[in-house]
Amino acid sequence: MKRKNKLLVVSVMISLFSTCALNAASASSTNHRLDGLKAQKATTLVYLDKVLSPFEDITEYSIDHNQKGLLNSVERIKKLQADKSFQKNLEQKSLKKLDQKIVLLNKFISEKNYAKSALVSTEIFKYNIDHFKSKESVKEQINIENLDYMGFEIIALTNQNDIDYAKINQILLQSKKSWRVFSTQVKDKNMVDAFALLFSGLDTSIKQKNNPIIKTFANLDLALVDVLEKQFQ
Repeated sequence: MKRKNKLLVVSVMISLFSTCALNAASASSTNHRLDGLKAQKATTLVYLDKVLSPFEDITEYSIDHNQKGLLNSVERIKKLQADKSFQKNLEQKSLKKLDQKIVLLNKFISEKNYAKSALVSTEIFKYNIDHFKSKESVKEQINIENLDYMGFEIIALTNQNDIDYAKINQILLQSKKSWRVFSTQVKDKNMVDAFALLFSGLDTSIKQKNNPIIKTFANLDLALVDVLEKQFQ
């Protein structure tokens, strides 16, 4: 091979290697960025769970009249207050009202007023969803938590002595409105159909004031939410 041709081949090879190296570096940089975003999202989800899970547990323990579980959850909330988890993860303007709600919740728990503790805990659950600082970065999970709230709040309301069907219907309407937007991101058609059936069943049973059926559909919501959550993990 003539020297001129050899130089040309070497030049082409160097150019190819350089391009491959640049592409590899770019891909590596992109992967690192994606990994960083995933890690950041995972951390945010941990913080969200931290400020929500004690109140979800309290609702369940209240429904089951599990006083020991309730007292354990009260201690968890005290620890979250002590390590400033609420201050770090919730909007500053929400903190004073949150403290007031927790005082009321503790009062009902100490009185073993399970119907009221279930209701207040679901209200705090929703309150913390709405005031979570980083909700924009975990929109899918926020939508899922709102569906979770619907089920728990409806069950809590049907356990009251004076059942507020207008409020139950309002919660249903708000959830249906949110679901119409969120459902476009759900790829599982069976899941979309299941929620359509759920909303229809709740709508009919609320109009009929049929408490056992309302509770059945509310529990179905909680079961569907558990499955839906796994699809977005």
